Amino acid sequence: IIKAYAKMLKFSQILEFFATREWNIVNDNVYNLWNRLNDEDKNLFPFNMDIIDCKQYVQGICLGIKLYVMKETLDNAEADKKRYQRLMKIHYAVKYTFMLILLIIFYQVIRLSLGVYGLIFA
Repeated sequence: IIKAYAKMLKFSQILEFFATREWNIVNDNVYNLWNRLNDEDKNLFPFNMDIIDCKQYVQGICLGIKLYVMKETLDNAEADKKRYQRLMKIHYAVKYTFMLILLIIFYQVIRLSLGVYGLIFA
């Protein structure tokens, strides 16, 4: 676990510069170029920004990070996915159990305070 933490720490330090700043990227030139191309060139050079599937793009980025930055293999991808799902189930079980306990405590406090209020003003 220490090795994984060291990798995550190194990775977060590498990405800190890019993740903690606001980036405004203007791509008007790309749109202008795309609009100037004829249909044949559009088929030959497909770079239309409107048809990019962001979910697939981010999945590719995550896969690249796992392979090339964290130097991990894809051999255990299915096991990693099952482990992640198990950890998420545990997370939600603990979270909702804690919320239920807080709700029960809140209910008991309200019930006791109404009982004391009734004794005082009865």
